[in-house]
Amino acid sequence: MLDTMYNVIGSALKYLGFSVNSDDEGELMMAKEVLLRQKPWVMAYDSYPKRLIFEEEVLVAQTWVGDAWFYHLELEAIKGALPPEGTLMGIDSLVVPKGAVLQEILDNWE
Repeated sequence: MLDTMYNVIGSALKYLGFSVNSDDEGELMMAKEVLLRQKPWVMAYDSYPKRLIFEEEVLVAQTWVGDAWFYHLELEAIKGALPPEGTLMGIDSLVVPKGAVLQEILDNWE
């Protein structure tokens, strides 16, 4: 499992059919129960489980899609799956203010 509270709790909420952003106490308590029931099957909370995957210490890992792609390039046996309940989605973004020192580098980037 990823080692971020948002992803762990959000995944449990999504599994239960609730919003990943729920702040409803009853829904959060239900998510807590799901997470406690899965605890015996969780080896680690780690956002970068590369070693665990490549040394085959784990058979299933929740990971970032970009990392999963690089793992697949190194070890073709790695496959991806999305749960039928859906999944969390995130967007990485980069902002460089106009006039910043990096602007000249970005302007000349080929």
